[in-house]
Amino acid sequence: MSKEVKKDISFLENEYLTYLLIEYFLGNNTIQVNDLLLSFNLTNSIYLEDIDHQEKVNIISDNLSENKELITSLKNSKKVSQLTLKLSSQHIEIEATFKTKPLRITGIKAPTTKSEDLSDNVLERILYLKLVYEFFDKTLLYFAKIRTTDEWHNKIKQFRNKISH
Repeated sequence: MSKEVKKDISFLENEYLTYLLIEYFLGNNTIQVNDLLLSFNLTNSIYLEDIDHQEKVNIISDNLSENKELITSLKNSKKVSQLTLKLSSQHIEIEATFKTKPLRITGIKAPTTKSEDLSDNVLERILYLKLVYEFFDKTLLYFAKIRTTDEWHNKIKQFRNKISH
C-alpha cells in the first residue's frame, strides 16, 4: 500500500488574490458576469503576509492604489491574504471579502433592499450572493488558466513596472 502524498498548493490562494490586485492596478478591473458588466475596485483595507506567515501587514487607507506602505509590502514580496473588493455595475454595488487558508469568501455587504416583502428580500439577497460567487468562479478560472503560461509572467512584470514608478 502506497502512502498518498499531499501537495501543498496553498500559495495559489495568495496568488489568486494578488492576481485580482494586479488586475486592478493594471486597469483590467472589468468583467462580464452573465449579463452584467462588473467593475471591481479596492476598498480601504488589505491584509498581507510574508511567505512564512511570520510577518503580517494590515493596511487601511482611503487610497490604497497610491499607498506607499502597500507598494513597499508588495515590492518586498508580501502576499495578499485578505482582500475586500467593491463590485459595481450600473445598478448595484456589493462589497465582497476574500481570504486565504483556505481560499474563501468571508463577507458580502449588499445594498439595502427596498422591498417590504420578505420573499422578495430573500430572493434579492440570493441573487447578490450568486453574483459574487459567479465573479469568484470566473476570475478564479481565468487565473488558473493563465497561471502556468507566459501571460502570468508578463502580468507580474507589468505590475512590477507599474509599482516601481
